[in-house]
Amino acid sequence: MKTLRWLSLWGPVVGWAGLIFYFSSIPDYRTGGGAELPELMFRKFAHLFVYGVLAFFLARALSRIGWQARRVLVVGLFLCVLYAVSDEWHQSFVPGRFGKVRDVVLDSLGAALVLSLYVRQRKSSLFKTSKPSAVQ
Repeated sequence: MKTLRWLSLWGPVVGWAGLIFYFSSIPDYRTGGGAELPELMFRKFAHLFVYGVLAFFLARALSRIGWQARRVLVVGLFLCVLYAVSDEWHQSFVPGRFGKVRDVVLDSLGAALVLSLYVRQRKSSLFKTSKPSAVQ
């Protein structure tokens, strides 16, 4: 039973990180001056989205093992930034790909946004009260 619980919590984190690694491993053999503006915007938005999803899966796993919201935010952001740095370093070895600091910033921003929303939602749900009973 513990294995199933671990898989349900950490499987999405590991799976999503593996997906990021896979897509980062695809060589870019395009020639020319770079991406057109719509493609460039899509690629940059993808950084925000992909690391936002990773942050969500991390926050979900960390909070379900009993961590407090602030700790989830700090550790989750640290892990996402660390993975973003390692991913950009990994890309520097892939033909046609480059490790870029601005991509780490975008990855971190996506993670920070989702983690802050997750923590805010979690904190607000902790203080919800039951509906007041009708006055008689």
